[in-house]
Amino acid sequence: MTKRIASWGLRFESGGPILLGLMSLCANFWYGFFPLSGAPWRNRLLDGVVIAASVLVAYWGTAETLLLGLDTKRVVERLKQQGYWKRLVWYFTEALISGFLLIVCSIALEPVRGHLPDAVLSSLWLGVAAWSSASSIRGYRVLHSLLIQAGRQ
Repeated sequence: MTKRIASWGLRFESGGPILLGLMSLCANFWYGFFPLSGAPWRNRLLDGVVIAASVLVAYWGTAETLLLGLDTKRVVERLKQQGYWKRLVWYFTEALISGFLLIVCSIALEPVRGHLPDAVLSSLWLGVAAWSSASSIRGYRVLHSLLIQAGRQ
């Protein structure tokens, strides 16, 4: 019974960010509560998001590189033996990819505007933003736990 609960928790942890992104996309598309295209504050928001997402992409790229330095720690050896190491690396990779896609979506909004309905553009951007935020939060939590464990050894 405990393994089943742990398995569901792990599945939620793994798929939670993309699920949140899809739910945000669908909710905004159907209910239209975030009209990004016509908002007067849109350019300021997108500029800030591009800057913040650029920092996140650089951070996660650096974090993945630093994981190589932890390779000799016992906590990493245990994660590899238990089969969680690849999942952990994927969490960081997903945070990097989602941050990069957030930058691309934020920059591409202006050229694509007029070719696609505003509801589609706003929903897509919001979905990617939610996915990127959730995957970064998950990555921070996992990295924090990993560093705490590595520091104890």
